[in-house]
Amino acid sequence: MGARVDTRRQNDDRSDRSDRPGISGPTEHDHQPHDDRRDVGGGHVPVDPRDRAIHELIRRLGVRVEYRTDLPPGRLGAYLDDSRRILVRAGLSAPLERETLHHEYVHARYRDRGTGAAAERRAERECARMLIDDEAYAAAERAGLSPLGIARQLDVPLAVVAVFHREILAGRLPDPRLRHRVGQTS
Repeated sequence: MGARVDTRRQNDDRSDRSDRPGISGPTEHDHQPHDDRRDVGGGHVPVDPRDRAIHELIRRLGVRVEYRTDLPPGRLGAYLDDSRRILVRAGLSAPLERETLHHEYVHARYRDRGTGAAAERRAERECARMLIDDEAYAAAERAGLSPLGIARQLDVPLAVVAVFHREILAGRLPDPRLRHRVGQTS
């Protein structure tokens, strides 16, 4: 039982699926699949500097990232503690790949084994916290953007915005809309 397999599933509100044959439905992002990786030292390393940081954090944990085409249908990724590996579905859009890497990084950081609601909520919360900039989120809310508009503005999946908002309402994350910016008067 030592391996932890992520229970997150690919849903219509989590990815841009318009560019994949045989998959239709509402889309969230107009991104092409995130395939700007190159093989370095036996592993894929992102070319996009925004994504290098999460790969470095994962590397520092001694965990290897593998992009796979053989994950079960709907499975975005998994953390396998026994082999210290993160599996990511190959061909995801950049925002969805980024979310998956951050989510699985949290599981790796805590050495989560098995699936459990508490571990999943922690991974979702910390993933959202890492991916969403407080000031950008507050500005998008002040601009009156819908949750989908906020997701597009911040270049994250809608599910990440939903988790961030849920955690603010539950008091587990501070509400960035209530903070005063430096130099701002009341």
